Formats: sequence, structure tokens, C-alpha cells
Amino acid sequence: MWILLLTLLPIVAAVYIAAVLALYVLQGRLVFPVDRLRIEPAQVGLRSMSVVTVRTRDGLDLIGWYHPPAVAGKPTVLLFHGNGESLSRRAHVLKDMLEAGYGVYQAEYRGYAGNPGKPCEAGLYEDGRAAISFLKGFTF
Repeated sequence: MWILLLTLLPIVAAVYIAAVLALYVLQGRLVFPVDRLRIEPAQVGLRSMSVVTVRTRDGLDLIGWYHPPAVAGKPTVLLFHGNGESLSRRAHVLKDMLEAGYGVYQAEYRGYAGNPGKPCEAGLYEDGRAAISFLKGFTF
């Protein structure tokens, strides 16, 4: 019995260490499951939206979808999609906002939808700042 336990202990320990090491190495992919598919607004029924490019402070050019307010006095809403998604996954929300006359800018993250870069927490903050800077350039 003790011999069996002593034989299995190193195997169990090796499997555990390998699993922990794999989780450490792959943590970026687990935290940020990237959707790399680039879809145009027209493909999801948003023909009036334009594909725009914003530059982050660290030099990445990221695409996003933009439409100015259709109704005077309505604000522009800045939207970010969820983790592991892309711009097209929120088309239903964009349609509702546009129908209500709001302007909409849906930002895309680095590494997603064919954008350059690799997602990380600090990078996503930069992407958000670039989206806000893009909208600050407009007079509403």
C-alpha cells in the first residue's frame, strides 16, 4: 500500500505542476478569449455606421464603428463589447440606439477583430482612452 502511494505521489505532483504551469502560460488567452473575425457594419444590418480608426497613445490603429446623432441634442454613446466578443455581437443594441436618434461609437479592442496588438489590462485602458479622445474631437 505504501509503495503504491509513494509511486503515485510523484506522478500526481508532476501532473499538478504541469497544470499550474499551463494555466500560468495560457492565462492571457483564458482571460481575453479573442474573437479575431472582422465584420463590417453592413453585414449585420448597420449600413449607416462608418468604420473609423483611432490611434492609441502606444501607436496602435484600432477600428471602431461610428454614427453621429441623428437627432439634434442627443448625445453620442460610447459602447464597449463584452469579453470574447466583437463589434457585431452588439448590433441589436446599436440598432436600438440609432433608432432612438443617439450617436453611437462602438470601440474595438487591441487584438480583437483583426486589430493589431495583444489584449492586456493596461492596453484595454489605453483603448478606452483613445475612444474617448476620438469622441472629444466632435462638437455636438
